[in-house]
Amino acid sequence: CSYRYTQTPQHLLLSCRNYREARKKIKSSLQETRLTMSLLLDTDRGIQATLAFIQETKVGTRKWY
Repeated sequence: CSYRYTQTPQHLLLSCRNYREARKKIKSSLQETRLTMSLLLDTDRGIQATLAFIQETKVGTRKWY
């Protein structure tokens, strides 16, 4: 993260400024105004949205580094 925050899954999925636009897509696809780790990782629709987020951003992958 270019803002020097600790690179936790929670930070990257919920608050990192670098991924603001990608998060907007998740919110839109899930029809949610607020994302939570529970929504993203504990529901089928959230998991699918999270996988799409990772594919788009490459966050947490070798290409991300």
